[in-house]
Amino acid sequence: MKYSARMLKTVAVSCLCGICLCFCLTDPAAGKREASGEASKRISDRDKRLEREKRFFLRSLEDLRFLLSLVETEQNELNREIDAIPLLELPNRETDLGEIRELFDSYADWVKEYEAEFDTDLAMLSSSSGSSAPDGQWPGRYAAMSTEFRKLANRLSAMSERFDAEGKRLAAIIDRRRLLRGKYSALEEQIANITRKPAERGGDTRNNNDTVHLRARLRVVQNELSALSMVTEDTLKHYFCIGERVRAEAAWMATKSDEYEFLGNTAATITGTQARNRPAVEAAISRLRRANEQMINRMKKRIDTIDRKLSLVSPAGTLQEMQRSNELHDLYLNQKQRYEQYIDRLKIQTGALEADLGELFDR
Repeated sequence: MKYSARMLKTVAVSCLCGICLCFCLTDPAAGKREASGEASKRISDRDKRLEREKRFFLRSLEDLRFLLSLVETEQNELNREIDAIPLLELPNRETDLGEIRELFDSYADWVKEYEAEFDTDLAMLSSSSGSSAPDGQWPGRYAAMSTEFRKLANRLSAMSERFDAEGKRLAAIIDRRRLLRGKYSALEEQIANITRKPAERGGDTRNNNDTVHLRARLRVVQNELSALSMVTEDTLKHYFCIGERVRAEAAWMATKSDEYEFLGNTAATITGTQARNRPAVEAAISRLRRANEQMINRMKKRIDTIDRKLSLVSPAGTLQEMQRSNELHDLYLNQKQRYEQYIDRLKIQTGALEADLGELFDR
């Protein structure tokens, strides 16, 4: 069959167009660009998870630094009070305050240890080759910190009970001394009445026997008074002050124990494989935000309690008693300031958590 030149030219052009169309449909560069876009999206999601983990752990690191500043303030205050003891000459005060300082020293040591661990791990997360924390690493750390806080709370509670028991024992001595002094004065007055104007009473043997009996009772009261240790109101105020101090610290440590236990549960969700489950992460962050709001209300109630206690502090009595009252007043003010600072921190964290939720919802 013969073909014309025009027909051959038409067939050649059609074939050329078909080949070009095939190349366009199977452009390898286009495929590479699409694969690169998907990889970029995956890397972006990974980076977002790492950034969320870093923010979460950075808040805990900042909290540890806040706690360290508090304990250093307490250590300085205890040292100042101990240095002033020779001027006050109060029995057992140095021993009692020294026991509290020893506990705070151990507390400061392990807070510094955890701070160093957080610093190291956050540096690894922030490095160019950073990766998500292994499952169980951070939850385990938070659980260990919760346990340490609980141990401190229990030690402080036991210390508070011991100080309260000693204060009650000394208060009982003061009450007994007051009772005996009253009896002593009454017996002296009875003896004076019997021996007054002996000429008017004559030689009544019954009066003589009463006098002998009263004098015997007087000696018993006198002996018991001399056997009782000397206790002042200053001493009672001392035990009340340190009792209030360790009770407040015990409550604070128990609060931090609950908080870090909750943070451990949250860390278990936002780290490791759980971090890829967006609904679970959203729920965990929402629970943490609600927990912060509940904690803020809890701290506000404590501030109200402190305000009521402050209104009852009235410096009076001896110079030492006034110093103890001022010490109690300063203690309450420091506690109030701590709770106010903590509320401010929780509000900032709550705002950051809302931003985290917004980031998740926008995806």
